[in-house]
Amino acid sequence: MASGFQAFPETRERLASKQACLEFLRKAASNDARAPRPKTIGADGTRQTITLEAISKGVERLGRNRARYAAKIWTVNGWPRPDLGQIEYRANWEEHAYECRGRMLTSRLAQGFTSESFEPLP
Repeated sequence: MASGFQAFPETRERLASKQACLEFLRKAASNDARAPRPKTIGADGTRQTITLEAISKGVERLGRNRARYAAKIWTVNGWPRPDLGQIEYRANWEEHAYECRGRMLTSRLAQGFTSESFEPLP
């Protein structure tokens, strides 16, 4: 059993304008809002759930020239283990945090996974 994560190097990009940077944040938030899906169960008993964990309160203005958006998207997959009488689950996540300072966009990304967990077969 193991879990882990990988943080990627921070990147910076100069966008065309402060407004373009804010639009990037809004688009990221909009895309994330479409990500969550309720639990689906396949004919073979496999399961998947995708959830959004808000880190910021949407696109947050932090003064006249600063704004940020951050979220973590969780994907949980499960499959029957008749040999154990259990359903085995594994989760992975992707976290992204974006900040605008004027027209400068700073991006921080990380990915990770959790140890497996189990629940009884229905």
